[in-house]
Amino acid sequence: MSAAVLGSWCATWFWNIAFQRLPSPVIGPIGGMEAKFEAFFYLLWEQRMPAPSRSSTRRGEVPKPRR
Repeated sequence: MSAAVLGSWCATWFWNIAFQRLPSPVIGPIGGMEAKFEAFFYLLWEQRMPAPSRSSTRRGEVPKPRR
């Protein structure tokens, strides 16, 4: 448990250093890719694929509830 907390703390520290030193056009795509990889590894951990209603919606569109 302490290794996980220490790893998370170090990652946050490095992320803050990167934000201070890198220009915005570089940080933006990195942030976007981070979110995609988070979702990918979450689904990999859960051993499932995204639901079709979630993967086929447009950006910002909320999927309609199933009846």
